[in-house]
Amino acid sequence: MCKHFVNTYFSVQVFPIRITQIDDEFPKLTKNEGIKELLLHDDKRLNIITKDTLHVEDLDTDDRNIIYAITLQPRLGFLQLSSKQGERISHFNQMDINEGSVQYVLKDDDFVSTKDQFIFSVEDTKPNKLFNNIFKIVWSRFSFNSSFYNVSEVDGFLEVPVLRTGNQEKDSVVSCKVLELNPSASRESALVPIANEFLIFILLFINAFNYIHTTECSYLTEPVLSFAERIFRVNETGEYFHFPVTRKGDLRHELSVMCTTENLTAQGSSAFGLETGSDFKSRPSDYKSYITFPAGASEIPCSVKIIDDNLYEEEENFQLILSNAHPFGKLQNNSIATVIINGPNDVPRVSLKKELRDIIRGQKNITVTILREGVDVSKECVLFCGARLSTSSEENLLSLQEIKFKPFEKVADCQLPLKFNVDSVSEDEKIIIFLNNPVGCILSEQNILSFPLKKEKLKPLVEFSIDQLTVNEESGSIQIPIKRMQDMSWNSTIYCVTHDGTAQSRKDFEERYRNRKSSVINFSFNQKETVCTVTIYDDDVYEGKESFTVELVSHSSDTETVIGSKKSLVIEIIDPEDATVIQLEKSEFVVPQHIFSNNISTSTTIPVLRYGDASMMSKIRVSTIDGSASSGLDYYAKSKLLTFSPGERRKNLEIEILYNKRRNWAVSFTVILGPDEVINANIGNISRAIVRIASVQSTESLILPSVPLVISLLHFDNVTKGMTENPISGYPLICIT
Repeated sequence: MCKHFVNTYFSVQVFPIRITQIDDEFPKLTKNEGIKELLLHDDKRLNIITKDTLHVEDLDTDDRNIIYAITLQPRLGFLQLSSKQGERISHFNQMDINEGSVQYVLKDDDFVSTKDQFIFSVEDTKPNKLFNNIFKIVWSRFSFNSSFYNVSEVDGFLEVPVLRTGNQEKDSVVSCKVLELNPSASRESALVPIANEFLIFILLFINAFNYIHTTECSYLTEPVLSFAERIFRVNETGEYFHFPVTRKGDLRHELSVMCTTENLTAQGSSAFGLETGSDFKSRPSDYKSYITFPAGASEIPCSVKIIDDNLYEEEENFQLILSNAHPFGKLQNNSIATVIINGPNDVPRVSLKKELRDIIRGQKNITVTILREGVDVSKECVLFCGARLSTSSEENLLSLQEIKFKPFEKVADCQLPLKFNVDSVSEDEKIIIFLNNPVGCILSEQNILSFPLKKEKLKPLVEFSIDQLTVNEESGSIQIPIKRMQDMSWNSTIYCVTHDGTAQSRKDFEERYRNRKSSVINFSFNQKETVCTVTIYDDDVYEGKESFTVELVSHSSDTETVIGSKKSLVIEIIDPEDATVIQLEKSEFVVPQHIFSNNISTSTTIPVLRYGDASMMSKIRVSTIDGSASSGLDYYAKSKLLTFSPGERRKNLEIEILYNKRRNWAVSFTVILGPDEVINANIGNISRAIVRIASVQSTESLILPSVPLVISLLHFDNVTKGMTENPISGYPLICIT
């Protein structure tokens, strides 16, 4: 159900809609007549700016919102509102003009000028703006032709010419009166309106004279504008360059002229911003390109920003053009100037890397570094690098080499051979290294290096006498020979330090490190050799071959001694005595006859011993082999894998010997170690033993021979040593058992 309200209409209603144009119209300057005369009011020369002399129309803007802004104030006077006498204004609106409130007041009268002007802009509420509008003020100025006249009392009358300058579009009336003055009196000249040039007739009375002051005006020509030069040269530095524009002739007034740019080989930017590839910032043909001469100025700059890019470019140019002199002035022949941007630009620079060094007489060659710097190194650069003596001419070269930089390459080495007679050069001679003839690049200021040529000074040279050394761990220490060569006329001090390898300091050897007193090695006067002693730690663990490095290092207190090429040495530590060795206790065992008491079998024990490193578990297989004794008849054969636990050094192998009443002679069998199934151990020298079993029935004495051995006679008293060493030349061989 609908609810009805009071005054509700159910029929179709039509509403009138008025469409008002938005404020998108530019103000239109409909009148700009200027002021034609000045009036005298309260001892001030002024006139009112009315809507008949200045009017702006804007259909969509109220007169109060049409704002005038003075962008350049008058030179000789100022603008004021009638309601605020003496206060200079810079803004007013059309309503102020319509009401007659805006006045021009002549303030700084130079008694010569007859015109003034100001430049203004007009804007509405959007704002839409009109720029660089000129409002002119002109007036008439009157003066006598001369400031002093001599007359005679009998002349009767005086004819005095009166001149009018300035505005002559209106009729003018001037009154002239004669004052009686004494000779010392003076009178200020006044601005009086009179008609065109005519004669004033002054009747002179006896004893009377006339002293009239006027200001004389010199004739000035129309201002002439031009560039100071036809051609300007600049560098591509990314800065503003200011090109002078000169004014000749009448300098009394303010004057504006448009200064624009025109592309030639150089490309300017657009009016909206800088684009890639632009060489300068353009000055377009609009109000922003006006430059203004203040009154009295004879020269002002036209400024253009030169853009420094990162591209290689040859010489380029563009034009500067003067046009539209405003409000007056004429352009001379030099109204167009050419600006040349020097080239080539952004060319890479090459230089010699600065370094301090001496060249020793007899030195075969020298190598210097050449650097290429710049934002664009994408092209090839070729130049020459040469060497000469400082006392010789540039034509007498020691050597010359072509250097070629590939694209994007920035560093190159120049190696020059030095071939000259050492005996023919003076003591203060120098070697000059220079660069020249670059193509695709230019030379920087650092293109010459000078190196003194000096006699060779042999400094003490210290190094190891050997290249490698092996030491046994049980030796306790090692002495490494060090030799000194060349100049030995003073003491030398160096460090002998160690560096860990597979051998570890404080575990396998005593560490020697820098800045430790015990690591210092000293050579006294004329001393040629010394040693670096390193302590070796002996332990019971078998480590095999291990190594560490010994190095010679310079001492901070000795700057003269030089470390030679053999400055480091590898030391190998071996410990064969710590190797795990398993062997039999002896090479022969005898089972005597008497142990077969009661005609029963017995057993014999074969000790198996482990020497050296016993820190790990070791395993070895022990077996028997028949000889003259037969297994099962004389003994029971046996094969057993013996396991040595860590720290265990002895194992016993029990072999059962059988009683055999038919055994008439001694028989034997062999016990052997390995050769297979040996783990974490080596087999020693006694790897097999003969076990002899005596006969049961024989009563003859038993001779128990051993295995024959051949040794040197030198080792007759020390058979054990003779068994391990080879025979020595000069001694006969002997056979023992």
